[in-house]
Amino acid sequence: LVWVVGVCLMICLVSLKDLRNHGYRSGRTQRHCGYFIIGLEPLFWWWELLVKRLDIMLIGLVTDSSFAADQKAKVVLYVVLAGLFLTAQIACRPFAKEYNGLADRLETRGLQVRFASFSVLAIIFIADPNEAVTWTCAILIILANAVYLGSLVSHFLCQLVLQFLARTRQPGAGTGAISTGSSFIGALSLKTNAWREK
Repeated sequence: LVWVVGVCLMICLVSLKDLRNHGYRSGRTQRHCGYFIIGLEPLFWWWELLVKRLDIMLIGLVTDSSFAADQKAKVVLYVVLAGLFLTAQIACRPFAKEYNGLADRLETRGLQVRFASFSVLAIIFIADPNEAVTWTCAILIILANAVYLGSLVSHFLCQLVLQFLARTRQPGAGTGAISTGSSFIGALSLKTNAWREK
């Protein structure tokens, strides 16, 4: 606990010093603490260091300590923590608003899936339903997590293709087979650009 909190506070102090002395976009700040602040709004530079680390620390504390000895109590505490951090994410929306707020939307969606998963598990542990209901709930949890992971992968691949297209369309990039865009990649690019403009 002291190790985790101490390291996070030390990084926060170094980050705060660099931010005050050199600014959010300076090369020095990006080199020293860019891993923790890139992608966040300047007002929320501390989000990754304090809020997300606190989330991980509290989940670990509930899991590995005797704070809640009963398994049902642990799952209920997981639901409470998931709800608190989901609420904080929705209230603050700390990520940069690039790509139509994609990072905030994906983070919120992930926290919603986590909250729903823990809530369903808590209901199963407390209500102790029959086997058919338990299996149905388990399948729904797996599907919700799979859909979320699928959306992460699809957004990642879409951004990868868009970056590739942007590089191949630059002057002097050469004339490759994909530099003018194949029909599939061109259509994907047009759909993504139209989605961004919404």
